[in-house]
Amino acid sequence: MRNVALRAVIVMCGICVSLWQAAPVWAHGFAGQRFFPEPLVMEDPFAADEMDLASIHYLRGKDARELSIGTELQKRITPTIGIAVGAEYTMINPLDPNELNAYGFTNPEFAIKWVPHVSAEHESVVGLQVAVAPNIGNHNVSEEHTTIHVQAAFGRGLGDLPATLSALRPLAIEGAAGLETPLGSSDPEGTLLTYNLAIMYSLLYLQSFVKDVGLPWPWNRLFPTVEFSGEMPVSGDGKGRTMAYAYPGVIFAGKKVELGIEAQVPLNDDSGDNVGVLGLIHLFLDDMAPSVFHPLFE
Repeated sequence: MRNVALRAVIVMCGICVSLWQAAPVWAHGFAGQRFFPEPLVMEDPFAADEMDLASIHYLRGKDARELSIGTELQKRITPTIGIAVGAEYTMINPLDPNELNAYGFTNPEFAIKWVPHVSAEHESVVGLQVAVAPNIGNHNVSEEHTTIHVQAAFGRGLGDLPATLSALRPLAIEGAAGLETPLGSSDPEGTLLTYNLAIMYSLLYLQSFVKDVGLPWPWNRLFPTVEFSGEMPVSGDGKGRTMAYAYPGVIFAGKKVELGIEAQVPLNDDSGDNVGVLGLIHLFLDDMAPSVFHPLFE
């Protein structure tokens, strides 16, 4: 199974390499005329000056209700390199009245991202990220070890499809795969293979570059979206067990603010039986204050 996991990561890296070619790096979420909004679940491939003002996740599980509220700040150091820091506050309310509530901050995450490729012609982007979550959170709600997550991600718009398939041109696909490894841990689950896929249909792209169908604001700024995520231990006691979810929803992207909402739907027995909800309030800081939020080194 470890070999299967490594092959999956190699395939993702191969996709990234196949998209590779020299091109200028654009501002947040743009590859040519294609705008990629911030997904609610997966890490996008872009380096940016942006902020998750509130990332909200609610799930009523079989044993407890869980509500998490997170925030993340992203900053470009150069046009192709960015850093990010994120924090999340989690509240767990057991359904058993004899059990105590648990709440506190989970382990924070510090990440660095490199964007080696953006192609305006092919509306494509490749990003590589390394994230570290040190073991300093509240152990009632967080992992009791430090983790390192290495990930490759890509985005690809379908704007170069032939005229006979023009209705599909507003579609875009983003994907990511990586390995999340605990450090100095007695956790029996060991290393996780993580993978994500996001499929988005841009009504903004449809209206602007395919056919003006007369959609008024705010409908012309919507992105009907479905995301998929999964994680599978590749070592330890949980080896081979997969947790997988689908996240259908919609994203609204204005010039300075993005709003999103998605359902969390389990896809297998290991993922549980209950549907959760995710929400996002995201700020495009470089559009809100371009004189302040820009690469530190051009």
